[in-house]
Amino acid sequence: MPERPTMNPRKVVPASSLPGFSRWNGVRTFLKNEWPGLLLGLVATIWVLCQIDSGGLHPGWPEGPGLTIDESFNVQQGVFLCRAFHAYGLAVVDPRSLGEIFQQEIYLADHPPLGRIWLGVHHEFLRWIVGVRSVGMGPAQIDYTLARTGSATAFGLTIALLTIWGSWWGGRIVGVTAGLALLTMPRVFAHAHFASLETTTNLACTAFSLAAAGMLVMKPVSGEGLQPRLPPIPWERLVFVGVLYGLALLTKIQAVLLLPPVVVWLVYAYRLRAGRAIGIAAVAAAIVFFSWPWLWSDPVGHTMSYLGRATNRATLSVWYFGRQFSDRETPWHYPWVLSAITVSLPVWLVGFYGSWLVFLGRLPQSMREPETAVARGRILLRFLLVPLFVFSLPHVAIYDCERLFLIIYPMFALMIGVGTAKLWEHWCRYSRLPEPMRRLEAQCVAGGLLIWLIGMQLWTAPFWLSRYGGLAGGMRGAQAMGMEASYWADGLTRGFWDECEKQIPRGATITVAPVLHQFQLDDWKSQVPAITRNDWNLIPLPAEEAASPPGRSGNEYLVVFWRKADLPSALQKELAGRQPLVQRSSGGVIIAGLYRR
Repeated sequence: MPERPTMNPRKVVPASSLPGFSRWNGVRTFLKNEWPGLLLGLVATIWVLCQIDSGGLHPGWPEGPGLTIDESFNVQQGVFLCRAFHAYGLAVVDPRSLGEIFQQEIYLADHPPLGRIWLGVHHEFLRWIVGVRSVGMGPAQIDYTLARTGSATAFGLTIALLTIWGSWWGGRIVGVTAGLALLTMPRVFAHAHFASLETTTNLACTAFSLAAAGMLVMKPVSGEGLQPRLPPIPWERLVFVGVLYGLALLTKIQAVLLLPPVVVWLVYAYRLRAGRAIGIAAVAAAIVFFSWPWLWSDPVGHTMSYLGRATNRATLSVWYFGRQFSDRETPWHYPWVLSAITVSLPVWLVGFYGSWLVFLGRLPQSMREPETAVARGRILLRFLLVPLFVFSLPHVAIYDCERLFLIIYPMFALMIGVGTAKLWEHWCRYSRLPEPMRRLEAQCVAGGLLIWLIGMQLWTAPFWLSRYGGLAGGMRGAQAMGMEASYWADGLTRGFWDECEKQIPRGATITVAPVLHQFQLDDWKSQVPAITRNDWNLIPLPAEEAASPPGRSGNEYLVVFWRKADLPSALQKELAGRQPLVQRSSGGVIIAGLYRR
């Protein structure tokens, strides 16, 4: 009897080959490998968010730095653009609508729009959640504290990106150390609390720098005669890097300093085949043009106008080694000295050691792809050094301490990671302790240093912008050297104004120095409830009193933040030996005070 035919068994498809499973498996692998970077980024964001209230609009929130000079311009422009986009609705996609928005008189084209829109989006989102009635503001009023959350998220993303990329490039020690180093740099941490463009610029420039170093440096392959040669860079990589460069240019003009190191390396590595580098600039130019409608009506004229504003702006003063300089006459070593003395001494030493290792090409053994690791490290080192060299050139304007070259610090953090990884290798090589004891001892040393650095951040809160490192001898040493005490008015905190309520009667007139722009005092009135509920009248220091000691006018009270570059010398001498009624200090040095006249 013939056998009964059997049905063909159903073909079983492995679950691992299904698209959804594959994507989820990739996500799980990413989270498993990169959780330190994600965790550090989250911690950094939450830490900053815990201290952002500037003047008292949110009395239930922890106190943050006082309202700084430039925040109002950036937030107002960002909120204006966000509200304009919302008002136009779907019609905003029409180029004519965008042209109308960006051609209004209220729009300021002194900076590109991306960084300001980032702050504006955060302001509008938090305003929708928190509400404006809860802080006694009208529907159209702007709360600068809410926009500070934009810098907080940008800071967290920068640390996460730096940690993940550093771990991919040089191992877990390099990545985690780089993230922690950036988190504990006082001046970088300070800027993350302000609704300014510096932190968003850091995020965009760091993303471009890491993408350029990671995607444009290709592993050599064997060519004719078994001589290794670099393969051509795929177009999709060039386009991706060009898009990131365009986004960096859309945040702030400092991004122009990042393209020369890439072009120089491409010409050196590819010789005549480096023509594809033009693609990066072309893609970036297209991104900037199509994303900034202000340029559309007059591309050449508006571009030249923007560049002219960036180079021919109003002259600012600089206080350096006890002398006042104009921003174009600052000594060449200003950026080098400030970048060294504003970082903690142990961090600076390890970073210098890591930079030297990268320059010599003696990288730790944990580096991935040794054939390309040195080239990537040297590109990162160029991203670190080029801004310092440019701002050292004669007649290049530089001011406000480290603010203009803040983009170097993420690259310096990676150099710190390299130096730490190399020191760990030396420790493992020469230590005679058993492996578990050796690892435990190293972890204790590293943990103790980290706890000390974090403790310094907590101890100096919220005046990180006025902190100097051990190379300067702290704030007292920096004061003895003649360095700036406070350049951005961050010392005028909520607590400062609340204490002033106990000293100043209602309706009093208060003289303020220095006043750096015509909207500064109005910004304080709108953001500091203590000023409005006491009906104080704030006025700038009269010009006739700038050249003589105070005390001749009828105004009894004087509020000063110690930006020495713009305080009259006579006023500095008069106040130097006087005890303020209310003061804020950092490291024993007064950075803001209320004086009786």
